[in-house]
Amino acid sequence: AFGRCEEWSQYDRMRLGYLAIFTGFIEGRKYSTATRASLARLV
Repeated sequence: AFGRCEEWSQYDRMRLGYLAIFTGFIEGRKYSTATRASLARLV
C-alpha cells in the first residue's frame, strides 16, 4: 500500500501506517470486546 502513495504527504502516509497498526490490533483481539474510544481516536 505504501508504494501506491508516493505523492501523498508524509502526514498522510503516517496516518496510513497508524491505520494499518490499529487494524492489526483489532484483528488480534476478541470480537466480543468493544474497542475503546481512546484507541479509535488514534486513527
